[in-house]
Amino acid sequence: MQKIQRIINFAGNYNKYLYWSIFFSALSAIFMLVPYLSIYNLITLSFNQHISAANIFNYGYLALGGILLDIISYFISLWLSHMAGFRIERNMRIYGINKLLDVGLSFFDSEESGAIRKTIDDNASLTHSFVAHNIPDIIRSVVGPIIILVSIFLINWLYGFLILMIVIISLFLLSKMMGNTSDIVHYMDSLDEMNSSSTEFIRGMSLVKLFNVPLTTFKRFRQSISNYGQWALNYSLTVRLPYVINQIVLEAFPLLIVFTLKNTAVISDSGATTLFCIIISSQIILLLTKVLSLGESFSMAIQAVNRIDNMFDGYSQTSLFLKTKEKISKDFSNDDIFANNIEFSYSKSQPVLNDISFTIPKKKMTVIVGASGSGKSTIAKLLIGAYREYSGNVFIGNQNIKNMSEDQLMENITYISQNSKLFTRSILDNLKIANPDATEEQIKLAIKLSCCDELIAKMPNGLNTLIGNEGVHLSGGEQQRLSLCQAFLRKAKIVILDEVTASIDSENEEQMQEAIIHLAKEKTLILIDHKLKITKYADQILVFNRGNIVERGTHLELVDKHGKYSEMIHMHQQTQKWQLGVENK
Repeated sequence: MQKIQRIINFAGNYNKYLYWSIFFSALSAIFMLVPYLSIYNLITLSFNQHISAANIFNYGYLALGGILLDIISYFISLWLSHMAGFRIERNMRIYGINKLLDVGLSFFDSEESGAIRKTIDDNASLTHSFVAHNIPDIIRSVVGPIIILVSIFLINWLYGFLILMIVIISLFLLSKMMGNTSDIVHYMDSLDEMNSSSTEFIRGMSLVKLFNVPLTTFKRFRQSISNYGQWALNYSLTVRLPYVINQIVLEAFPLLIVFTLKNTAVISDSGATTLFCIIISSQIILLLTKVLSLGESFSMAIQAVNRIDNMFDGYSQTSLFLKTKEKISKDFSNDDIFANNIEFSYSKSQPVLNDISFTIPKKKMTVIVGASGSGKSTIAKLLIGAYREYSGNVFIGNQNIKNMSEDQLMENITYISQNSKLFTRSILDNLKIANPDATEEQIKLAIKLSCCDELIAKMPNGLNTLIGNEGVHLSGGEQQRLSLCQAFLRKAKIVILDEVTASIDSENEEQMQEAIIHLAKEKTLILIDHKLKITKYADQILVFNRGNIVERGTHLELVDKHGKYSEMIHMHQQTQKWQLGVENK
């Protein structure tokens, strides 16, 4: 009941629609019996040779009225259940979106965007389908047999008892056919895995065609299909015996019992009663046959709600913890950043940062360099509070960021990654996301400082140009430049740029470097970089290697040391001289 109540709670104020839907569905099950009772009375009159034209018309009209009332009641029930179902689907999506707003940034490192969307959308739709279509049928499948059994008991207790035994046996066999909860979980897991793998395969179809890659190369895709197929086969084999027995019980036993007992003394009036029981038992069989699919739908609906909750397990508590933090009202623009003895790992077996300590001076440019996997991006994520489970402390001025909520940190820190995204709206609307209150003068200044003048000038409608599928398509470098413009607009005085020039062309890179130098004059700038072109402008360089800071200083100081940084500079210079077919000397 608690799980059912969980679904009903998503209906909110529309839960009354669901309760009324249940009422009208039960009412339709009662009206469903009226035509059968009319038939029974006509059969009885016929056997007693008391039937007349008036009887036929009267009971005919009664049967027709029952059918019409059954249809009307069932239609109203479906309309009400759909109203509740749509509201449940809507509220589940809102619930999922609100959860996304609440969870910490680390959630998005471990969950793929496609998987998040699928979990929320598909499971919300699945729950809607269950509520809108299946709940009225479940009520009919429960109330209908009960009313039919009561009517048979009133007509003849022996027939009623025998039909009741058939119903009990059938329900037992149906429970065996539905499998257990773990079967449903495994089914949905394997289906999700197959869908996710197929999406990945389809997205890479252009590469598959370009390189003529055989399907066998995609081991994850093949394995997900095999897993799903094997589960479906195993499940089918485990339920085949109860399925066959159930079909025999439902189809053969009622007729066998009726024809075996029709001439016994207990049911000497067996003519009309037997014929009625044969007719009415078919309705019980039809309703019981629905129970299997309805039971599976119910289990999947329950699992759908659980899967949305489970996706956020381990993150909601962190979010609640952060939201209870006392509001810290302070401008950190004139504070240095201190990291003391930081140690961190994503898993216990693989430490990422080892006893890291550093100071980032205010309104200066600090560049963090190092090989891939050295811990550069990880330290950036710790600075924005994406992960809190580390030893040591990070302070902005005298405030420990562990004591600041995510919202408070984001008010003071702007973080831009190499995969920054823009929304399908105008350039102006995208820029105003960073600062909705920005004036026209502030926007023009941000565009100038971020070197986006030329970029916006070539757009067909300037700042009002729509970008995305229905507008112009921007290159990765152009998107990064506009993201940097957002950083100028934001009021936050600390900016972290995580490899923003990693995948852009040389023209956009030059423009971005110029903008970054402008940005460093106004804000405390932390730049994670591997191209080493801008390090000569840095006030401080931190060199990471295997989770440790091995060198620190300015460009000239580190070059003179002839250490790790000097080696990186030398290797970078060598790559700039590479020519096809020419050996460097």
